[in-house]
Amino acid sequence: LLRNIVNTEAYQRRLSSESDPTRNDGFATASKRLRADVLWDSLVHIFGKLEPGARFHTGGGVRFNSSFVEGRFRSEFDFDPSLDPEDVNGTIPQALFLMNNPVLNKHLEATKSNLLGRVLRDHPQDASAVDHLYELALARKPTTQERERCLAYIVESPTREAAFEDLLWALINSTEFQRTR
Repeated sequence: LLRNIVNTEAYQRRLSSESDPTRNDGFATASKRLRADVLWDSLVHIFGKLEPGARFHTGGGVRFNSSFVEGRFRSEFDFDPSLDPEDVNGTIPQALFLMNNPVLNKHLEATKSNLLGRVLRDHPQDASAVDHLYELALARKPTTQERERCLAYIVESPTREAAFEDLLWALINSTEFQRTR
């Protein structure tokens, strides 16, 4: 899984003009990290609104209120907007928050009633479901290479649901998701 994630074009994408001055990326060089409130809104757009007071069991007996999670998320991803965009980078605690947060992980599961479950039900063809997730998370269709890599991973996975849970997780943890487009 890790090899597939880091080999995706979305994960490897460089958005800095300093990486290759001969490459013409159009507006990509003007990219900057999303503010915490905008990034939270992007997650809400994907997973649906977390109702105030919604509670999720974390397996350890601890429950998190969604407003607590949102506040913690916003404080973790906050940065000084006056900084040069080149100086605003992701941190290890931010990456760990996205990877290990029980509320976000609960929404990544493919159940009958959540977003991913509906996507899989409404898109029985894997290629169509991959396209839909890319459009939802990154506001674009996957490249041919990205689609082929995703479809190969789906075939190798033990279940379709597990493969798409991994795919959605990789998309929301990608650099492209966390930067302006």
